[in-house]
Amino acid sequence: MRIVFVTPEFVTEEYFSGGLANYLHRLSTALTELGHEVDVILPARGDAATERSGKVRIHYATPASLPGWGRALLRAVPGLSRHWLGFGAAAWQMLEELSQARPVDLVQVTNLQACGLFIVTCSAVPHLTRLSSLPEWEREWVRPSGGPTDRLADWLERLQVRWSRHVCAPSRALAAAAATHRRDPVEVLRSPAFIETEQVDVGWADRVLGNRRYLLFVGRLERRKGAHILAQALPPVFRALPDCEAVFAGQDRRDHTGSSMEAQIRAWCQDFGPRVHFLGALSHPRLYAVMQRARLVVLPSLADNLPNTMLEAMCLGRPVVGTMGASFDEIIEDGHSGFLVPRANPEALAVRIQAAWLHPALTQIGENGRAAVRPFAPETTVQSHLSLYARIAGGVRAPGGA
Repeated sequence: MRIVFVTPEFVTEEYFSGGLANYLHRLSTALTELGHEVDVILPARGDAATERSGKVRIHYATPASLPGWGRALLRAVPGLSRHWLGFGAAAWQMLEELSQARPVDLVQVTNLQACGLFIVTCSAVPHLTRLSSLPEWEREWVRPSGGPTDRLADWLERLQVRWSRHVCAPSRALAAAAATHRRDPVEVLRSPAFIETEQVDVGWADRVLGNRRYLLFVGRLERRKGAHILAQALPPVFRALPDCEAVFAGQDRRDHTGSSMEAQIRAWCQDFGPRVHFLGALSHPRLYAVMQRARLVVLPSLADNLPNTMLEAMCLGRPVVGTMGASFDEIIEDGHSGFLVPRANPEALAVRIQAAWLHPALTQIGENGRAAVRPFAPETTVQSHLSLYARIAGGVRAPGGA
């Protein structure tokens, strides 16, 4: 098959920091290894261009390539929607060019920022919208609406979900939420659980962390991932567990008020400063070295979608503390293959961390977690993607979620 992915981020870009980029990179690599052709369309860094990342062809789409009347219409769109609709229109134009040069069997677009809206409404290429989140999750858990421009962006995202012929989501929670926006079913299509490399930079971890005993947070330091919830839970944890320290691995982000999340965490933990460590974004060899040494991996997300960090930690046999209602409970059985806590509850999180830290069967719980993610192995999940792609490309409507 020839498959095209349209995405706002990919691992080739310096700005990437999210799970979408890693998911698409891992899936693209696996597909090319099976003999399929993969093209990725990204927002242009300058002029439109084509590059390669291994066997994957990378194309950069720019609104500058649109006809004059199209650029004039875009100028009337307020806020960030102008940028993303411009990229979406340019991506649609590029998809048509690719398809005319050699047929494309399927295009997979993300719902984020509605950057697939033109493709799902205007292109004859069979399409699949893969959900990463929903606007209502953003407004409930991350930041309130900023006014008319946010409402426009949310409406455009919902419009793409409603008008897409085929929609999938990696978690049952997201699929169920999206079903309220459309008459047709939403397929549950699990993401592959990958360990990127067997090469682990143990020496670097030794130099940076020594013999510390720590819990680990992995992900962007932002409200969506619950970094501020963990920060509020840490002081009682530190008081109860004198040997416990906390390590944060991920890119610092500013919240809707413009405040650095790392600065907020330091303020909440100011009485325990030497026991809190920030490593920034890490390459996989360093991340896995840090993850393998962690006693617990704590991921108190407010809104999430079977995050890669959870899958990676469980693949490595690390016990995960995750949140109920944010897809963790679709894999983790509390007290057996990990630990679950209510969302947005620092007090409950502090109590659960203390109990998990001292749990006498913690190693076995980690191994149970490793077993729980075996159904997410690439040989299973990549084939699930290909089966759905074949159904869509063949004109057969996808059945409901698993």
